[in-house]
Amino acid sequence: MIATSPNGWPVSPNPGDLDVVPLSVGVGKTLVPFSTGVRSGKVHQVLAYVANALHARVQRASAPLGCGGYSFRPNANDPSVWSNHA
Repeated sequence: MIATSPNGWPVSPNPGDLDVVPLSVGVGKTLVPFSTGVRSGKVHQVLAYVANALHARVQRASAPLGCGGYSFRPNANDPSVWSNHA
């Protein structure tokens, strides 16, 4: 049985098992990497769109970004379950 997070996504200590890829916000000299990667495909596409829209229209991202997607760890409020970031 594959372990899953509360939102139903599979979890693994190896980001490669989950198809986690890098994500950066901005362009050119303003490019800021997320501290961790995010799952490829639609997850990456949607988060990249939202993060870049915030960067362009609300407030520019600056390093360190201080947020990310993948982080293999238990839930902070209930260590008996995996975090949605796992």
